[in-house]
Amino acid sequence: MNKEVKRALLVICSLAANPETSWANSTNESVAPIERSARSFQQYEQCLLAAIANASSDTTIGLLRDGCLKSLVVPVAPEAASAEPKSLFERRIESEQTAWDQPFTLMLHRPNFLLPITSQSRSGSSLRLKADKANEAMFQISFKFPLSKPLFDGRVVPYFAYTGRSWWQVYDSDRSRPFREYNHEPEIFLAAVGFKGKYFGWQHRLTTFGFNHQSNGRSIPESRSWNRVFTEAYFDRGAGNWATVKLWYRLPERAKKDAFDQGGDDNPDINRYLGYGELRLGDVTSNNHLTLTLRRSFDLKGKGSGQIDWSRPTGFTPTLRWYAQYFDGYGESMIDYNQRVRRFGLGVMLNDWF
Repeated sequence: MNKEVKRALLVICSLAANPETSWANSTNESVAPIERSARSFQQYEQCLLAAIANASSDTTIGLLRDGCLKSLVVPVAPEAASAEPKSLFERRIESEQTAWDQPFTLMLHRPNFLLPITSQSRSGSSLRLKADKANEAMFQISFKFPLSKPLFDGRVVPYFAYTGRSWWQVYDSDRSRPFREYNHEPEIFLAAVGFKGKYFGWQHRLTTFGFNHQSNGRSIPESRSWNRVFTEAYFDRGAGNWATVKLWYRLPERAKKDAFDQGGDDNPDINRYLGYGELRLGDVTSNNHLTLTLRRSFDLKGKGSGQIDWSRPTGFTPTLRWYAQYFDGYGESMIDYNQRVRRFGLGVMLNDWF
C-alpha cells in the first residue's frame, strides 16, 4: 500500500467515525487536545494503521480511532493547573529579560506623563514666586537601558537611566510662556534579581544599588543640585499589590565661600526637606492603578511630602491612560525644594509603573 493510499484510508476512517470532528480533537474531556503538528499526525497514522491490521472483525473504526487519540494526548499536570498567576514584578522582570542580551535597548523606567492642567499653591514671598502663575503644565520623560549583558550568571544587570521633569508656565502669555523649572535626573545602577525572601506576606523580587544625580541646570543663584548613592528594594503581594523602599545617602559637598561661589553646596539643607528615603505603595486592578509615595525627614524640624497618583485606560489605545496627581509637601522640584507645594493635575499617562 503506497503512501497516498494509506493517507486516504486514514482520512476516510476518521470521517466515517465522526464527520464533525477532525483527527486532532480528543473525545476525552479529561485530557488536553494533542498538538496539531506533523509529528503528532505521523504518530496517529502509525497507531491507526497498526490497529487496523490487528483488529478483529467486530471492532469498529470509531473504537480504533479513539484508542489512538487517547494514546497521543498529554494529560494536564495537576501542578500546572493549580499554579498561581505570576506577580507584577515577575511579569516585569520577564518582559525586560528579552532586552538584557541587547545592551543599549531603550526601556521604560518611571511613568511618562503629560499634565496640561495643574493648579498649585506655594509658600514663600519672593518676587519670583509672586510672578509665577498658579496654573501651569507638567510633563515627565523617563527611560533606561542595560549597559551590558547580565553579570553573575544572569542575576545582575547594569543600567543607565534618565528622568526629566518640566514645569511649564504655558498659560503666562505676558512672559512668553516660559519653562519655570526643568529637573535632570541621570542615574547608573545595578539591578539584582532572584531573591526568595518573604516578609509579612510581601515577596522580595528585586534590589537596585546605584548613583543618582539631580539638578536643575541653572546658574547661580538659582542653581540646585545634589548627588546620592542609593539602594531600593522591590516587593509585591498577591496579584495587584506592590511596594518599594528606597534609601539614600547624600554625598557631601564643601560649603560655599559666598553666595556666588560656583563650586560650593547649592542647597546644604536639602536633606531636611527631602529626607533620606521614600516609600511607594501601589494597588493595581484591571483598570484602576493607585500609587502612594511618601517621604519624611527625621531631622530636627524635618519635613516631608505625600503624593497620590491614579490612572485608568482611556480606551483610545491599550497604553494611553487618564492620569490624576495630587502632591502636598516639600521637594516637588529642585528650585522649590524648601517651599511647601500643594498641586492637583489632570492629564494623560503613556505608561504607569505597571
